Amino acid sequence: MLEQEVQTRTVQLLQAQKMAAIGKFAGRVTHDVTNAMTRIIGYADMIRHRPGDKDVLDNALAEIEVAAREMCAFSTDLLAFSHPAPLKLETMNLVRTVDSFQHFIRHSAPPNIEIQFMLPQDRLMASISPSHIEQALAQLAINSFESMPEGGKLIVSLRRGEPDDRPVPNTPVVITTPERLALIEVIDTGHGIAPENLPHVFDPFFTTKHDGRRRGMGLTTVYLIASSHNGWVNVIPHTGKRGSTVQIWLPLLDPR
Repeated sequence: MLEQEVQTRTVQLLQAQKMAAIGKFAGRVTHDVTNAMTRIIGYADMIRHRPGDKDVLDNALAEIEVAAREMCAFSTDLLAFSHPAPLKLETMNLVRTVDSFQHFIRHSAPPNIEIQFMLPQDRLMASISPSHIEQALAQLAINSFESMPEGGKLIVSLRRGEPDDRPVPNTPVVITTPERLALIEVIDTGHGIAPENLPHVFDPFFTTKHDGRRRGMGLTTVYLIASSHNGWVNVIPHTGKRGSTVQIWLPLLDPR
């Protein structure tokens, strides 16, 4: 009877947590949709009441277009989250993929950001979609840039996992040893992550930037990409100093 009671309570707790997550998710979706629709309706009403004012017309149409494009991007994010398309994976050298990303990041970084890449000499063969790995790195780099408005340093490192490495626990990925993993780390000296936000960084549409242009899908996208590669993501806030580290763990094909 005791075991049955524990099982019943566990099921009830999981159901309550699931409903709370659905409620939070629905609230965020409702907020973003309502915000865009309110802007569209407001500017349409402005056009209706001042039909002869060209400046008002041009400004209102521009704002309506921006809001509509935001909703298209929002729906694209929502569709990608609810029905992620399977990736076309290829056997490739992960070192070459990360190295090719250098050109993009060095030319897109703000001038007050120092960029450093740390790559191994040996090959790290993995089954990957190079474009999606670069997309994940680009998203992490953008997050880092935004966290360092006054300048700072961004380090992108890649290496094989070592015996002393401690991959995140409770992951569905079954890996025998850390040496069978590739570890990509994106490290910055930005403002870091508040402790109360850490449990929510992978939540869809969670954002701390309330400027009306942030959909909060950045780290969610990185998480989905890593999961599609049978890997996972770990976020580590720096203790006692500014900045944070985001780890992407990916399985390797070649044993040591």
